Amino acid sequence: VDADGCLRHAGMCSRAGGTHAGIDLLARRMPFHDAGRMTGPRRTQPEHPAPVTAGTPGRASRVLRGVLAWLLALAAIPLVNALGGALSDRVPGLGGGGALRLSVDLAWLAVAGCVAAALLARVVASARRVHVLAFFAIYFGAALYAVVTAWQVFPRWFLLAVLLSVPLQAGFGMRLARPRR
Repeated sequence: VDADGCLRHAGMCSRAGGTHAGIDLLARRMPFHDAGRMTGPRRTQPEHPAPVTAGTPGRASRVLRGVLAWLLALAAIPLVNALGGALSDRVPGLGGGGALRLSVDLAWLAVAGCVAAALLARVVASARRVHVLAFFAIYFGAALYAVVTAWQVFPRWFLLAVLLSVPLQAGFGMRLARPRR
C-alpha cells in the first residue's frame, strides 16, 4: 500500500502503474483503519444472501397445502373409524357390544387419530407441529363434549380412555410422519 492507499499488486489498481478497479471490491469486504476509527462503506445487506431455489413453495402453495392437510385429517378420522367398525362387525363375538367391543372401538378411534395426525404432518408445508397441535386441541374439545354428553351412557373407563388417548394420538401420529433416515 502506498501513500494514496493504492494497492500496487497485479490487478488491484487502475491508476498509472496499477489497476484501481479492485479497490472497491476490497472496500466492501474489509473496512479501512484511519487513526483508530473504522472508515469505509457500511454493509446493509448480508455478504452471502440466502439462495432462492426453485423448489421452495410459495405462499399460496403453502396455504393450499395447509387447507388440504386439514381437510384430509378431518376426513380421515370418521373414515378410518367407520372402516374399523365395519371390520369389527365381521369378527365373530364382537358384533353384540359389551366391553370387548368398546375396547376394539377405542383402538380404532386411536388408529384414526394417529392416521389424521400423520396425514396432517406429512401434507402441510410448514409448521407441522403447530398444525397438529391446533388440530388436536380442537379434536380434544370435540372429545370432551362427547364425553360430557355420553357420561351416563358409556362406562367411565371408556370415556376417560377416549380423552386420555387424544394427546397420545397426536404424538404417535407426528412420530409416524417423521421422514425416514
